[in-house]
Amino acid sequence: MLSHLKDIKLMWLSQPRKKLLLFMAFEIFLIVCAICSNFVSTVIVNIIHSFDSLKATALQNALLIVKSEKYLGVFFEESLQAWHISKLGALRFWNAYYAFAHPFFAITTLILLLLRAIWYSLSRKSWILVNQSDSPPPFYNPSTKEKSFFSLKFSMSSLSPVEQYVFIRSIYLTSIGISLFSFILAPTMPPRLLNDCSFKNLDNNLLGACIPDYRFIDTIGTKGSIFFTWSDPGVQSFANPYASLPSQHALVAFWVALIWFLLIGLLKYYSPSYSFASKSSYFFAKFIRYSVFIYPLITTYCIFVTANHFLIDVVFGILCLLLGYTIIIIYYAKFRPQPRKTDEELPL
Repeated sequence: MLSHLKDIKLMWLSQPRKKLLLFMAFEIFLIVCAICSNFVSTVIVNIIHSFDSLKATALQNALLIVKSEKYLGVFFEESLQAWHISKLGALRFWNAYYAFAHPFFAITTLILLLLRAIWYSLSRKSWILVNQSDSPPPFYNPSTKEKSFFSLKFSMSSLSPVEQYVFIRSIYLTSIGISLFSFILAPTMPPRLLNDCSFKNLDNNLLGACIPDYRFIDTIGTKGSIFFTWSDPGVQSFANPYASLPSQHALVAFWVALIWFLLIGLLKYYSPSYSFASKSSYFFAKFIRYSVFIYPLITTYCIFVTANHFLIDVVFGILCLLLGYTIIIIYYAKFRPQPRKTDEELPL
């Protein structure tokens, strides 16, 4: 049986189109799993905890965050939301942004890079690997060769578009995986539930803490959005109400910005040898590259004014991203096999 399965695997992998289909199917599966991490945490915490213990732990962790922020002098989420509601409003817009931007930009980024990787593979499907002792291959960067374990020299320019996609999605999956462990081990009540006295789950259990000392407003619960409200049966079935620490919205937003920052940096305009026609064109190129960080800043503001996260949730989201990024960088710099200088892909 095992030998038969092995023969089928070899048959598929020996055919470029089928190999590409397997690659696409596997990548789509990984993306779907990452997007469903909140639902996975819901299933696991419901197995580990009873509702009463889960709610008590989530409330305890939320109050600890509030206490820590007050100690550090950064507990501003409540006053920021009150100022926004009184001065700016447009809560349905921010509710829609909260629901839409998070999955849209993450999925769009992954799909665009996956399509780029597929196009690269298809455009070279008739190429073969040959030995070229006098010519270094494309995407080989001798500067990436390590001399000690603590030397972490690595550049995305040394990777092909396919390898760049795998590198980028690996950062995403690793960071999301880390946040999933936090959802399970440290359930945390979001700000909007601290003083909520009416929101219940499908089992008619009160999800909020009903503490009158707080003045947070659940904007999605009270105003709704064009996509969903928390009371929708589908949302209640799949969403973990205590998945606040870390903020996956912040994590994914900063991941999107980081990835496009790195990719834009690979363009010729950001090469040290490129000469700009004027100072204005130089500063415009710099602006384009750094402007990608506007998106995570807007997202951070959104999750504050909708009372879905604390500042510490955002910080922990960024830390999860940095930890995931560091793990993948270490793997690529230290443990990933380097291409040989004599190997190069050439068309038949």
